[in-house]
Amino acid sequence: MTLRIKKIFFLCSCLFLIACVEHENIPNYAWWYDIRANFEKDELNGLDVSDLSQDWAHARFLSASSFSRPLTNNESLELKNSGMTFHLKVDINNDSNLEDLYVGAYQTATNVSGMFLAIFDNGELIKIFTHSSDTEFSALLNVGGNNIRWYKCLSCGDYDNVVSFDGGIYLE
Repeated sequence: MTLRIKKIFFLCSCLFLIACVEHENIPNYAWWYDIRANFEKDELNGLDVSDLSQDWAHARFLSASSFSRPLTNNESLELKNSGMTFHLKVDINNDSNLEDLYVGAYQTATNVSGMFLAIFDNGELIKIFTHSSDTEFSALLNVGGNNIRWYKCLSCGDYDNVVSFDGGIYLE
């Protein structure tokens, strides 16, 4: 091969790799590790951030539109097909009332970020769980009845079971 052909081959290879950087073209790309919550506006259904934690500067409940960029069609489809959601209504503590479970992301004044699970009963915060993390995506999965899992990713085994016993709600 001549030097000119080698250079053309090298440049074409580079252009192909650059084109594949689009997340839509990467098979099994774990987009949920890279996506960030948009903290320009705290979205907490009328609550103040301080209602959830005095240590947080920003927080928002997650939704498909709460991230710093729109989800691609493939990402939205993957989320839908997983059965996971950002909000559930379920009787987690067996008191015949449906509780609201929301996942969200937070950021402190020192830019420490993470995820949270907030549980409300009749609009009153009854429990909040936090997980300090470089990623801000998490979701809920109802695996039947009031058996809820809080996933820290979309396609992995990193989850906690949300359980209720002895009058409390816990993660296991």
